[in-house]
Amino acid sequence: MSVFGAEGDAADASPDAWKAALQIWSALDALNEELAAELGGPLRAGIGLHVGMAVVGMIGTAEHRSLQFLGDTGNIAAKLEEQSKPLDCTMVVSHAALVRIALAACAPQSAVVTIAGREIPVAVFRTRGELQQLVAAL
Repeated sequence: MSVFGAEGDAADASPDAWKAALQIWSALDALNEELAAELGGPLRAGIGLHVGMAVVGMIGTAEHRSLQFLGDTGNIAAKLEEQSKPLDCTMVVSHAALVRIALAACAPQSAVVTIAGREIPVAVFRTRGELQQLVAAL
C-alpha cells in the first residue's frame, strides 16, 4: 500500500501514483523476463488505485513509529486491488482517479464493482501499453 501527497503536495499526488503503478508493472515485466526459465509461469500482481482524503500521520512510540493513514480512500484502493483477479487484469482504477489525469473516455475498458454495499465505476487495465499511453500524457 502506498500513499501519495502525504507531504502536502496534492497536485502531484495523482500523477505520481499513476507513474508509480507503471514503474511497478514495468519492473514486474522485467523480473518475469529475467526469471522466465526458472518460473513455471509469470509472476502477477494486482494494483488498485483510488484518490481521496485521508488522515495521515506518524503513529507509535519513538522507537516504533510508522506512517499510517486512515479513511475510506485506502480501504477502497485495497478493495479495487482485490478485484484485479476476478476481472483478470493487472490494474483496477476508480473513475475518480481516472478523471484526475485524463478523460474517463480514455479508459481501455470499464466495469462497475461492488465494494461494501457501494457500486464504484472503474477502469480496467489489462496491458501495460494501455497504462503507458495515459501516463505519457501526464
